[in-house]
Amino acid sequence: MKKIIRIRYALVFILILFVISLSSKDGIIYLFRLKSEIRELKTEIDELTTANNDINKKTESIKKTPRFYEIYARTKLGMIKSDEIVYEVKD
Repeated sequence: MKKIIRIRYALVFILILFVISLSSKDGIIYLFRLKSEIRELKTEIDELTTANNDINKKTESIKKTPRFYEIYARTKLGMIKSDEIVYEVKD
């Protein structure tokens, strides 16, 4: 009889611990949510890394093109070729 009572107390104790672990702030459900969020963030990091690598490849490709330097010099530095004439239009 004492053995059955001890088993019941042990089961009640285990049940209480289980309920507390589910309902507490740092419980099992919270941990599952965190793991899910970590997976989503890792996926996003992989996608952004791939996009970043693509952009870096395009940038390097553009920098190796001689036309890039001409366009940059014209638009950013206001340079012209020696045989060109610049006309300014004022409103």
